[in-house]
Amino acid sequence: MKPEHVTSPKGRWRLGEVIYRDEHEEWSVAEGQWDGGPNGRWHDVLAIRWNGKEGELGNPQSRGLPTWFILPDTLQAAIRNEIAKLNETAR
Repeated sequence: MKPEHVTSPKGRWRLGEVIYRDEHEEWSVAEGQWDGGPNGRWHDVLAIRWNGKEGELGNPQSRGLPTWFILPDTLQAAIRNEIAKLNETAR
């Protein structure tokens, strides 16, 4: 499943941009917005998923739909730093 085609959980998640795919495209990290913020407001988050092989939904999934796993706020800075390092070494 191509990560840019994963838009669930609809109504709670807005996909912004896929910011990292590993070299084998097994997993991806994306920026987006989630409605689970303080006071139920939309806020910027990172999300991750296993893409799966061609024709598979990957993981996570819910009710037969591919979804993103929203990373906890406390992990987002560390994940952003590591993604920046991975992107730098890939150049």
